[in-house]
Amino acid sequence: MKRYFIYLFCLLVACNEPQKGYNDITVLYKESVEVLKTKDREKIEKFILSISPDETTVNYFNKYHWDYAGFPEYITGHPAYLGKMNQLSVNDFYNYALKLDQTIDLKNLKIIGFTSSDTLESITIGKQGPQVLYYEEFIKCTDGKDTFRYSFGELLKIDGKWKRFTEYKLR
Repeated sequence: MKRYFIYLFCLLVACNEPQKGYNDITVLYKESVEVLKTKDREKIEKFILSISPDETTVNYFNKYHWDYAGFPEYITGHPAYLGKMNQLSVNDFYNYALKLDQTIDLKNLKIIGFTSSDTLESITIGKQGPQVLYYEEFIKCTDGKDTFRYSFGELLKIDGKWKRFTEYKLR
């Protein structure tokens, strides 16, 4: 009986875990620049995992019976996929930081703008539940000499936090 209550308690805690991540898109992008500048794999991993869908995101989608481009249905059928994709994302962003470090002065990297500021849209996923915000925008950066841009792909604001649902566009 004691095990049952411990299991039930753990299940309740896990199901009510708040989303990790950023509730402000500008803060998310500013933090991405700071993380790139560090070239620190652990910091990059922490950042990328905070904006990647996780089990809490899956649970939130399931709660409202949502589907977005096969998410979370594919994850449910292939539980290891989410972890693999998130690790590939970490590797991609880490390698991007290393590549940038060879071509620009990373310590002077700063944001100079966005491709547009009016691309924020409200969309409905599924038949019930709250609407979510959709955003896909490139961030423009400079080191004082060179200018470049990148995007995290499609970002959805799920349960108050921005999550990345498509591949990066790293240039």
